[in-house]
Amino acid sequence: MDLGMQLARAIVSRDEKDTQRWRGHDSGCFSVSSAYECLTKHDRGPQIDVFKYLWKIKAFPNVMVTAWRVLLGRMPTRECLSRRGVMLNTTGCALCQVEEESCQHLFIECKYAWCVWSLCFKWFGIL
Repeated sequence: MDLGMQLARAIVSRDEKDTQRWRGHDSGCFSVSSAYECLTKHDRGPQIDVFKYLWKIKAFPNVMVTAWRVLLGRMPTRECLSRRGVMLNTTGCALCQVEEESCQHLFIECKYAWCVWSLCFKWFGIL
């Protein structure tokens, strides 16, 4: 059911207290463990192994969260912001100005991103 239909079916009453309810737990209370449970109980196929591996890596939390957001495609790229209705001058990549700035392009396909990855691979002795 879309949001408009949900709002149309809502009943507003002056006698009831306005509250927020977390649907991820029967108690209606949010907790990090209930959010984690919601995220892990849905079948995501083979990706779930990537997430299990990701959280075992020893890295700074901001690096881990950024990697998690990239894997989920939840970075605030220009393509993502445009899709959400944010008005932008362009959705082109800020680095190369050739392709639309999506997560995949920005972190993998962009020629400038590839230069950074190549340097990282050389540091680790992969290339």
